[in-house]
Order: sequence, then C-alpha cells, then structure tokens
Amino acid sequence: MNVLLINPDMGLCLLPKTVPMGLLSIASYLQTHHHSVQIYDRNVNRTSLKKIVEQFSPQVVGVSVTTSYHIDDAMAISRYFREHNIPVVWGGHMATIIPELILQQRAADYVVLHEGEITFHELLQALENNTSVAQIDGLTYLDNNGNFVQTPDRAFACLAEFPMLDWSLVRPEKYLDTFMGHRNVFRLYTSKGCPGRCTFCVNESFNRRSYRARPFLHTSSDIDHLIEHHGVDTIVFYDELFGMDKQALRELCDFLRSRNIIWGAQTKIGVLSPDDMQHMYDCGCRWLTYGIETGSAEMQKRIRKGISLDKIDKDLQVCANIGIAAAGNFIIGFPDETKDQLRETVALILRSNFYRSMANIFSPIPGTKLYGELVETGRILACETLEEWSKTAIISFYGTTSNFSAVPTRHLLVLQNYIHWRSLFSQNKKLAQGMLKSTLGSLTQRRLWGMIRLGISFIKLFFSVAWYRFAYPDIRREYGLK
Repeated sequence: MNVLLINPDMGLCLLPKTVPMGLLSIASYLQTHHHSVQIYDRNVNRTSLKKIVEQFSPQVVGVSVTTSYHIDDAMAISRYFREHNIPVVWGGHMATIIPELILQQRAADYVVLHEGEITFHELLQALENNTSVAQIDGLTYLDNNGNFVQTPDRAFACLAEFPMLDWSLVRPEKYLDTFMGHRNVFRLYTSKGCPGRCTFCVNESFNRRSYRARPFLHTSSDIDHLIEHHGVDTIVFYDELFGMDKQALRELCDFLRSRNIIWGAQTKIGVLSPDDMQHMYDCGCRWLTYGIETGSAEMQKRIRKGISLDKIDKDLQVCANIGIAAAGNFIIGFPDETKDQLRETVALILRSNFYRSMANIFSPIPGTKLYGELVETGRILACETLEEWSKTAIISFYGTTSNFSAVPTRHLLVLQNYIHWRSLFSQNKKLAQGMLKSTLGSLTQRRLWGMIRLGISFIKLFFSVAWYRFAYPDIRREYGLK
C-alpha cells in the first residue's frame, strides 16, 4: 500500500528542528513489509499537501500528533483526506492520551497507542485484506454502532527487532542546526523511555517507565551515514535518560572518539560517575544537560524526581573539573510552590556555573499525575474538544496561561525571563548566537505566511523577555537577583 506519514506544522512553536524519528522508524519498518512509504514533514517542506498527494497517491495516511502544537494542522490534514475517503490514522504522545475524543470528533479513523511500528503494520494488513481490526493490540477505533473500542495494550518490542533507519526517507540536511558555537549539529537518540516516576512527565503513561536501548549497530550506522552523506560533525543525544547502560556507554564513547565527533547529551543527576564523565570528555563530550527542575528538597520529593540536592552540587563540580559544560533545566511555579521554595531554586542557579539555565513555568501536561490531581481537585477543567486541547501549552518557555503556585504570576515571569536573559546574554554569547541562527534557519524553511508569523512571534518574544528582565527591580531583589 502507498502510505503517507505526516508530521504536522507546529505553528509558532520555537522548539529546535528534529527529524520526526518516530515516523522514520515506522516508515523504515513498513518498507521491510513491502509498503511504499513517504514522509512529509510540514515544518521543513514547503510543498503543498495537494501536490504531495498528486505525486504519491496515498491509500492510507498516518499523522504524528506528539504535542498539542500539532493538533490544529493535524485536524486540517485529516479533513482533507477524509473528504477524499482515504483512511486517516493518528499516533504519538498526544494522540495516545486522548484517543476517544479524537475519534468522536471524526479527526481520525484509527488511533494507534504508544509505539506504532507493529500496530500500524497489522492495521495496514487488515485494511488491505478487508479483515477485522478487533484483534490488533494497541489500537482504538469506533465500531459500526459508533462505540469507542480500545484493544489491549501492546507490549513494547525489543528495539533490535526493528530495521535500521532508512535515511533516504528524509533530508537530514534540513535539520542541521547550530549549537554551542558548532555548526552541522544533528539530534539523535540511543534509547527510548525512562524508569523515572516524575509527576510532571508523560513518560510514566506513554513509555510505562520502560527503558530500552537501541542496538549499537543501528546507532553507529546512523552516525556514519550522517557524517559521510550530510556533513554532520556534532551530535546532540536527546534520549530521555542518557548513559544508563554503562557497557553500551563505553562502546558508544569509543566509537564517537574514532569518528572525531563533538557531542553532548541529556541525562539525570546521579546517573554518571566521575569516571564515566571523564571517559565521555576524552571521547568528545563537551556538554551535558540535566533536568533538575527545582532547588527545593521538599519540592524534589513532591515531584518524585529522585535526586538529592547534595548530589547536584557534586555532579556539577565534576563537570567543571573535567571541562564538560553543564546546563540545567528548571520548572518554576509547581502547584502550591512557595516563595521560599522558589528562592532555593534561584539560589541553586546562581551558585552553579551553568553554561545555560532554562526555567519553564509549570504547565499541566495531560497524561501526567499532576494533571490528574489538578483535574480531580477541580483546579482545572479537562479539555472537552480538540480545539481546546490545541490551546494547551505543553511547554511554557516564555509566559504562562495558568498559575497553580502560591507565588504571583508576575513573579514567575520576572524570574523566568531573568534566568533566560542571564543565560543567553550574560553567560554564553555563542549559545545566543546559535539560537538566533537556528531561529533564522527555521524562518527560511516556512511558507511565506508562516515565516511572517514566526518572525513576528520571535520579535515579540525578545521584547517580552527584555521587559520582564529589567522592569521589576523590587521583585528581583526579593529573590536575590540584581
């Protein structure tokens, strides 16, 4: 069958460019089962939907809906194909959370839950042979009477069962970025999932706290291809938890050293030992990003992050001694968070020599424990339509639409923007330059109207950050900021 897999336009979201790896994995798997597959990423491809359809004539369409930012465009895509009687399948993190609503609003004919490779393949077999889909695990749909049906969850596959990625399905050069003074930066992953229980994260519901490493042969082959054919010389590993398997870590490090690659990763405090970090540095690692979230010991327990404050200082000191630049990601404004708890977070940021610190204002993410608690206690109302879901900010990089803390919203905005300004313009000019180049690159890949809207959004964002950074000295002093 001709299968078109679409990554919807994320609108004004300023997240970095990444290959839709989930779609690439599904497409590679489907090709091994003799389907003809094409990936259409509307964030980097200016070709119109109509022209893509005329060129490819899809028989089934898969739409990746991983965040609320995808929903508006995903709905428009679905309307187009359903009008042409072409089956539409949604999948991804967001789709897994709200499958019944998606189906009841007729946005899709089927929703694939969790990981999509095997479920999508079995669905295509059923559609091709005109047989029942009732025995396919990990699938939701409406039966002939309009009743919602959810089949049993599918057990996660060992990643070694999937084929190596077929990079001819995308154009990796479209996703090259700049970061930390490096050009030709590419984002890749070596594992899926995380065993953590963080109450603000969707991992527990989507990945079921499962951690699975990709086979080393797959990762190394990807890197060799990207180096040889697309000029990649710097890699950001965006695994949810990098470095858990020590033997695999050593093997990967030695391989990266042999290829003279500069790289960095995202990990958790306490996962890497000093010996691990020294070997990583010797093999080209130049930065690590830690999800720290809060400097309050009490709040650390409440969000079930599973790290101790003394361990934070130790790991950051090891990074400094070795020469690895450390970044810290924080969340401010957790439900019922107090000013004193926020001061502890600010104090941690100020005393730590981060090359970058980012503070996102808490936003309740559907499918997390904190979101469920807020709904149960009546502090928020669950969205009832896809249109409402599309306006739900999954990540509040700048600004907030809700505040569940015991701190005034203006205080959160001042703290957030002070931290961002300090990180980008006071501590690391290379990082600021890289982000500017990355944003300009994103603009040039948009259609004209999208380019204009994103450009205006970026300008507004800059002045908003500057305003909150400088306009409220009394609030800054209250938290020990200059």
